[in-house]
Amino acid sequence: MSTAYDGRTLYSTTRSTGQIEEGPVGYSITNIDGDVVSWRFAELGRLPVVVIISPSDKRLLTTSSKVPRGILTLRAKFWGEIEAVKAVAHLDGRHITMRRVEDSQVWETSGTAPSERIHSADVSIEDALENIATDEIRVVTGELRERERVARDQDNELEAWPEHGLLNTQLRPNKKGKKW
Repeated sequence: MSTAYDGRTLYSTTRSTGQIEEGPVGYSITNIDGDVVSWRFAELGRLPVVVIISPSDKRLLTTSSKVPRGILTLRAKFWGEIEAVKAVAHLDGRHITMRRVEDSQVWETSGTAPSERIHSADVSIEDALENIATDEIRVVTGELRERERVARDQDNELEAWPEHGLLNTQLRPNKKGKKW
């Protein structure tokens, strides 16, 4: 599994049969919510799953990304075998109840964006059987700094992101498309 960023485009790949050298069998979930991209890996057969779909995680921001200023809207999408019944967000230690967007499995909340910096945000959604799925991201508010990038896409690979299933433990010779 690999996710790379060249400053303009996000690239995501996942082996459908699972990593030969790392992690469980599963699939990647990529969301595009307006101009916001979100991504995470989900283990096959493990539901429920939740993905924060807005705002983007710091690792997925591009030069054209908009970062929250003034008002921050936090949105999360739920996948499960039964109905979700409640959702809660935490932003810098604040406990925030979320509401379901009508006729969808998307939950959201809006409020004043915190001061300019990087913030920890997480969402927990509970289904009718009290199964809980969580997701967490790093939210940038205020000014977006340019990320350093290099010409080859595989050299722009994101660092390990274990809470989203990006382990980056793949061993050579397969690491980053290198030759045998």
